Parts: sequence; structure tokens; C-alpha cells
Amino acid sequence: MKNTSISERILQMTDFLQISINDFAKKLGYSRSQAIYDVVNGKSKPSFDFFDKLYNSVYSETFNPEWLLTGKGEMLKTQSENQNILNDPGEEYGPDYKELYLREKEIVDVLKNHIRNLELQLGIKRNAG
Repeated sequence: MKNTSISERILQMTDFLQISINDFAKKLGYSRSQAIYDVVNGKSKPSFDFFDKLYNSVYSETFNPEWLLTGKGEMLKTQSENQNILNDPGEEYGPDYKELYLREKEIVDVLKNHIRNLELQLGIKRNAG
């Protein structure tokens, strides 16, 4: 596992989410963000605790774990990987549906914001060109 490339991919994730390392760490449940800064700066390798927090967070349905670990594939999970949640969330997730719904809603809101920002950037480039 090459730390520098994972560090770069973590930075790509925070750039995509448009949040700081500090906010990302808080969302993962860290009381201090130093552990994430150390990984991003190459001072330490990501721990089991980091991966456990990441894949038990709101981001687990968004980011492709193979991409984070190896750089292979796409950063974002494909629509088909997330489609089961949309098709029949009650049967598969039972009483945890509300929690799942809230997590997915937050992801959708983040993605909508990202799309709006990209549209604004495209608009600026079109007007400038």
C-alpha cells in the first residue's frame, strides 16, 4: 500500500466534497484532525481505524474503496452500486432505513452542491472565452 498515493486520493476526496481536512476528520468521528493531516502529509499510513471510520460514515456509499486503496477504477461508486438502496431500501435495510435515508440525503446534497459549482465554473469559462 503506497501511502503517498492514498494521501493524494484522500485529498481528491476532500476536494470533491469541498471540505477541509479538519471538517472531513470531524465527519469521520475524530476528535482531532491530526491523524488525517499526518496521513495526507505522508507522516503516517492510514490505520485500520481510519478505514473503519470511513466505511462506517456517510461517505461509504459515495467513494469506491478499491480506488482509495489501489487507485484502480473510479473515485465514485457507480450508480448501479448505489441503485439497490433506491430500488427497495425498506426490505434490505429494515428499521435502519431512516438513518440510511439521512446519510444518502446528505450525499445527494453534497453532490448537488458540487454540480452547481461545476456549472458556475463552466459558465464563467464560457463567458470568458
